[in-house]
Amino acid sequence: MNKSLIITLGIVAGILLIVAVVGFYRFNVTNGGDSIDGEHTNVAQLSCADGTTAVATYHAPDASGIMQELLFVVTDARGVETEYDMVPAMSGSGAKFATQDESFSLWEHQDEFAFSRADGSSVVCVPIEDVHTSQGDGVTPDMPIVGGDSDEHGCKASAGYSWCEVKEKCLRVWEETCALETGTPATSLVGKTWMWTHTTYADGHVVTPQALNRFGLTFGTDGHVSIATDCNSMGGAYTVRGSTMTFSEMISTLMYCEGSQESDFSAMLGQVVSFAIQNGELSLSLRGNTGTMILK
Repeated sequence: MNKSLIITLGIVAGILLIVAVVGFYRFNVTNGGDSIDGEHTNVAQLSCADGTTAVATYHAPDASGIMQELLFVVTDARGVETEYDMVPAMSGSGAKFATQDESFSLWEHQDEFAFSRADGSSVVCVPIEDVHTSQGDGVTPDMPIVGGDSDEHGCKASAGYSWCEVKEKCLRVWEETCALETGTPATSLVGKTWMWTHTTYADGHVVTPQALNRFGLTFGTDGHVSIATDCNSMGGAYTVRGSTMTFSEMISTLMYCEGSQESDFSAMLGQVVSFAIQNGELSLSLRGNTGTMILK
């Protein structure tokens, strides 16, 4: 390596070091640190785009404002905390901190924050004092909402989270719909037999099974559905796209049973256009909003 190249690399490294130091100092000045027992500290509370919240506690050995240590605590939507101990790292601009193994890092520049994980994913965060909160039915979708107690599923309702039975997780509906991706089997549908309890039509008419626990649906992960009735056994295919559902390719044994409701039940299934699962109930909506089947 020639001498001029070595000198050039040295100059570049020196510039990066100066930028990093200025970034560390600027972060503390911008966010208003405190001097406690001769040590300078700063605490930043952040709300992040993936629904997590974070607290960054910076420490400096003196009042110079140059941060030397960072404790970064991330709290997910269920309240689970993960701690990261970080130290200053080289950055082309702004302030950057990273763990010793560089598997996790935090970057800040002009009040913009982002943390990165070992898998290469990055999450943008904003200071909590800049976070918008919901007002009535109004929500600012591009700003996270934070705070509040958790419900029985661990979801923070005051932060906009609600439990999605279909996806089996907490989510905010303006960020992610409570529906499955196209063609994805509904995991909450499988693993049990759903028994028909009643069907309520738009005109208020209610149809109930004359024989209890005889009409049921058992969904398979392969898109096949087994159907039990008060007479014949049936089967067919079901398709789920988002919250929509359709039944097709229905087949049945050919017994005759006096007074059976099989044909009525089969006709209802042929009218199903969508589904929802809530509080342990499967609701199947019929075409044209004409009625709803309820199964448990």
